[in-house]
Amino acid sequence: MQSSIWDAEPDGCGRRVSRLPHLWIILVGAALALLLAQTVLAARTLSAEQRAKLAERAAVADAYRQLRAKTATLPLGEGRTVSGLAAVSAPVAIEIRKLVAQADRVGRVRRYGNGDTEVDLRLSLGAFAEGLARLHRAAQTTGIIKAADVDAFGKQAKGRAILVTGHGRPPSEDELAGPPGWPGGEEAGDLPPAGWANVTPEGYKAAQRAARLDALDRLARQAGDLKMERSGTVAALLAGAPAIAQGLRQPFAGLRVTEDEFLPEQVCRIYVEADVTAIVARLQVLYAGLATKPGIPESDIKSIARLATVRRLRAVGYGLPPASAFRKDPYAVVEVDEPAWAKESIRANGQAALPRDPSVTNRAIEIASQDARIAARLQIAERIDVLKLPGGIGVATFLDGHEDLADDILTFLSAARLVGSPKVDRANRRVTVTMELPLRRLWLILRDAIPAVEVPPPSGKVPGTKPAKDRMP
Repeated sequence: MQSSIWDAEPDGCGRRVSRLPHLWIILVGAALALLLAQTVLAARTLSAEQRAKLAERAAVADAYRQLRAKTATLPLGEGRTVSGLAAVSAPVAIEIRKLVAQADRVGRVRRYGNGDTEVDLRLSLGAFAEGLARLHRAAQTTGIIKAADVDAFGKQAKGRAILVTGHGRPPSEDELAGPPGWPGGEEAGDLPPAGWANVTPEGYKAAQRAARLDALDRLARQAGDLKMERSGTVAALLAGAPAIAQGLRQPFAGLRVTEDEFLPEQVCRIYVEADVTAIVARLQVLYAGLATKPGIPESDIKSIARLATVRRLRAVGYGLPPASAFRKDPYAVVEVDEPAWAKESIRANGQAALPRDPSVTNRAIEIASQDARIAARLQIAERIDVLKLPGGIGVATFLDGHEDLADDILTFLSAARLVGSPKVDRANRRVTVTMELPLRRLWLILRDAIPAVEVPPPSGKVPGTKPAKDRMP
């Protein structure tokens, strides 16, 4: 039996001191556990500035998701849409996502009292259509989407744009390690990549598998271009022996795979690389396992490495999460008692006078346009005041008792969008603008405060009635 240094002490207390190692281990273990807990806690505790940045990142990613959904339904003639072009192949779908990612950010970031953040993105359909035309020519799609339809879409898209509002919120303490099962997980101590927060663990795995399969398929096609001594290229071997073609599209010894990259466009990217000698060795193993040999001698396979002009092959693969692998939109209004206006928008026209000076400068028009916007926002605010909440109480009456919501309401009003360009009437010396404001955020601001207030139903009306049509935007 081995003795410890504690048992060897010459003070005659070996038997009693021999118990100290157990106490020492417990104390050290407890100290390390406390230190680790503090480290993990520190890693998960974010400053207000970090939370704001993460919420903004989530809002931008949400806006990209909305743009992808809207552009997918754009018509390309004969009942087909952009989604039909994206279905040609994963690379085409990925390129379309990259076109969407070129959207411009407009306006300022809007932050609300509960940490929610909103970002507006604008996608020029003219630029999007030009990118689709280039992509269509490069993809060489035969019969699926016609070039004439793509060109017609480009003519219709000029001057048009899609404007969306992305919503984001800072992560909770439980979310700081990412959702359970995402690549990285709790041990990585990191948040999900930008744009992937609404993807389920199954979606991550499906995108990873798709990226690996795509990369191996591309690598096999590159291998098909390698020359053999008498039988042309490896493509002839793969065509004559489907089992070899299938086997080359599976992981094999000598294949190097990079870490998965999760791009903001919700695209998983991965690279694979293999030396030509490793590919030749794989082909020899697959060739030896064939019951019926093709009309290509094994010596041709051995000649590949000697005739190759490159030492290694490298390919990239892309994968997308399936449509079924997305979590529910946390900002979707699902209450049964939601007012009808929560899914609508208000539009208002604002006007401002131009100076009487015969020569109206561009600066004067710009100032008048700003005044017209203010007038339009005031009209929108007045129409919001008369909207009815569940129970029949008006928004203005409700807000009188909730002064704490004033800042959020002002932030909400600043989100009113300009519809089209200002109309300048020089003859009547007037500038007119049209502003639009979606009302979903207003309901998100008000709904959490509603249960805290007893709302008496108006006389002669049933609680929960919807607002009158003449007051609807």
